[in-house]
Amino acid sequence: MSGKTFTTEETEALIALGVEAAKGHELELPPYPKKRLVDFVQGVVAGRIFTDRDVDPSVLSMVFMPLVFGALQPQGEALKALQDAATEPGEEPEEPEEPTEPKLPPQPKEPTEPDIIQPDQEKVRQIQSAIEWTDSPPDAMDTYLAEVGRENEVRAAKYKTEVLKWEQATEEWGRTCEALVLNFDMKMDEYGAALASYEERRNVWENLTARASAVRQGFMQQYTSTLGCIWEDIGEAGPRAINGYPMFMSMSMMNKDDFERARKAIERELVHQQEIEV
Repeated sequence: MSGKTFTTEETEALIALGVEAAKGHELELPPYPKKRLVDFVQGVVAGRIFTDRDVDPSVLSMVFMPLVFGALQPQGEALKALQDAATEPGEEPEEPEEPTEPKLPPQPKEPTEPDIIQPDQEKVRQIQSAIEWTDSPPDAMDTYLAEVGRENEVRAAKYKTEVLKWEQATEEWGRTCEALVLNFDMKMDEYGAALASYEERRNVWENLTARASAVRQGFMQQYTSTLGCIWEDIGEAGPRAINGYPMFMSMSMMNKDDFERARKAIERELVHQQEIEV
């Protein structure tokens, strides 16, 4: 999802609004004394001074690090004028988190019905033989068969109890799953409403952000219209570099009129050096 896309005409109008808002609040850069201007020209010609003209614009703020910390940001009345012209969008709306589908508990396992115990035929023959030889009472067979029957009854009763517990557990499992699914459905409904609200707020935020960006672009264009050059003595470069460029933790700024004078002087000096004859 994205907010409004401004037409070229609308963007230009917003930039113009920013330019108009910055008029009278331009960056104030006092003129250099003649000696400092001469020192600058000599430093550039001698390669002792590094300027913003020597840098790829995409890494300018990484070369002159004060820019990262707001060295060119409007202050005081200029900042108020920018804030009045460009309505800040505020904090970016936070997208709601989609609920996670619940993990249902495992379904209770149905108990296995026990096998019916059959009389042991070998034991039956032994009992019959013992009865015939009068080594066992006549009802010994009945006693043995009764024991087998009781064991089957015990097993059946135990199985019946297990089935009852399983049925109860299955009912409880069904209620638990139903509650989890119902709760998830409710959360999804809430999420859907929250998402719709978020998308609406996000759309407004993106519109304000795009508008503020265009106005800020025009404001900064006019605000820095007095800036001629950013520079620093190469001896002030730090130990690190970026894309082959030195990095400075300090910098100086020169107004446009001074830089125009310096630029012409630098060009004359470079031409003069090329014409030196020995």
